[in-house]
Amino acid sequence: MSKKSSYKITSESDCPCQSGLLFSHCCQRFLDSSLGLYPETSEQLMRSRYSAYVLDDLDYILKTWHPDHRPNGLDLTDSGNRWIGLKIKATQLGQSGSHRFLSYSPHTTHHAGPQWAVH
Repeated sequence: MSKKSSYKITSESDCPCQSGLLFSHCCQRFLDSSLGLYPETSEQLMRSRYSAYVLDDLDYILKTWHPDHRPNGLDLTDSGNRWIGLKIKATQLGQSGSHRFLSYSPHTTHHAGPQWAVH
């Protein structure tokens, strides 16, 4: 896992995605590419991607981005964002039964302004 973040975390830390689980029992298994594990649900995917943003794990973020929409590269070093929370609002099974829909809000602070959320 390529970590450039100043956020300090160990396997026994609370997971950055705020699931209430330890990092080792939540997102770490997906972010550790040597394990070859992938999220099985849309909620696991969103939580693991949020944790990757917190930890500046750009490799994981790009790996889990759909190839039709993935940029060639990603640089968050000067974004000024600090990830401070993730709220999962709802999950719902789609009509076909094969897709889940997820409503979520990641929260950040920015050095130039107040907290904001993406819905």
